[in-house]
Amino acid sequence: MLATLLTETGPKQSFSWSGLVIVLIVFAVLFPLQARLRKKISEARRQRWAELEAQQQTKQAGHNETGRPARPPTDDQPSVDHDPPLDEEPPPDDGSPS
Repeated sequence: MLATLLTETGPKQSFSWSGLVIVLIVFAVLFPLQARLRKKISEARRQRWAELEAQQQTKQAGHNETGRPARPPTDDQPSVDHDPPLDEEPPPDDGSPS
């Protein structure tokens, strides 16, 4: 039965010119499409990364080194970020460890 099946199907060709032409046409159509798609996606990704980085920088610019939002001191609340007034003298250094 196997021998009759092989003879009925005929000899197999190992190379088909029409198959090669089809593959080349598909390649000629799909390669530029995928190249444009990759370029467009890459540009969108870089733009999104730039926007996220800008958002992060503005968010970090609004915070001081303690991680809390920086805000100007009010009249009734002294700022923690500034040095103490100069009219106060530092404690004397007697050489002993504190």
